[in-house]
Amino acid sequence: MKKKLLLIPLLALLAILLNPEGFLNFVLRSYWGYYGAEFKQIKTENYSIGFYHADGGHEQTILLLHGLGGKAGSSWFTVLPELSAKYNIVAPDLLLANLVEGNMSGYTLEQDERLISELMHELKLEKVSLAGLSVGGWLAARLALKHPDQCEKLVLIDSAGLDTESLLKSIAAHKDDFGIWFYNNIFYPKPPVPNFLVSPMLKDMDKLGPLCEELLRKNIYAAQALESVLPGIKCPTLILWGAEDRIISNKAGRRFYELIPDSSIVVLQDCGHAAVWDARHELPAIIGSFVFNGTVGFAGNVK
Repeated sequence: MKKKLLLIPLLALLAILLNPEGFLNFVLRSYWGYYGAEFKQIKTENYSIGFYHADGGHEQTILLLHGLGGKAGSSWFTVLPELSAKYNIVAPDLLLANLVEGNMSGYTLEQDERLISELMHELKLEKVSLAGLSVGGWLAARLALKHPDQCEKLVLIDSAGLDTESLLKSIAAHKDDFGIWFYNNIFYPKPPVPNFLVSPMLKDMDKLGPLCEELLRKNIYAAQALESVLPGIKCPTLILWGAEDRIISNKAGRRFYELIPDSSIVVLQDCGHAAVWDARHELPAIIGSFVFNGTVGFAGNVK
């Protein structure tokens, strides 16, 4: 019996070493499940969509849109426990997540917009609050403009979509070692994740550099157009930005704030581009307070 019990941790260690990404997905799905968020798969007219869904029967629903190089499970797990206690949560794996596999060179933002719209239709979601991280914020802003009747509140977290030329220059300079550059600059400071879990992911993310550069070049005019239409966003908007963001400059955050009429901005101290990690203790309360009654329940730098 003791020998059989010893086999369990050995087999678990073997699984981690052989397939660290698969093990991480298993852990994340178990974690989300513990807080009532089931991972589901749904087929719409054009897509097969994987998403986390916590339906606690609450009045309000928050739709969480992750950024480039991430997935829903790894991007939003820090905000899940507190938010799912008060709100229904929908967090899809966007097509953006497939870019790292190197088979999405024809990707456009419109594809993910259609994916989100079809998911909302299938789930019969008439109105949601949108929260987007990085490129997910760019998508969220575009959706708020195209479907104003469906967007109750908008939260942009270190959002892409403005100052795109500066981001493009940074990525172009590091497209051959994109994984290491991105990992070294996204956090403030880096999380305590073992190297054997990080290293395989960084190798995969190196493939993302050229694709990310291509994505930005294709959408450079869309980014320029975004600046002219942002004043058309009608819903209350909260802009959250890491004071130490080394991926997308604070200048972009201030520009979002200047252009969106009914907006507030919170600058998060000791926080980089990955606010969902660096500001994990503050972020759920800030988002929750804003979605609930439009106020920013935070004593930091608010405008």
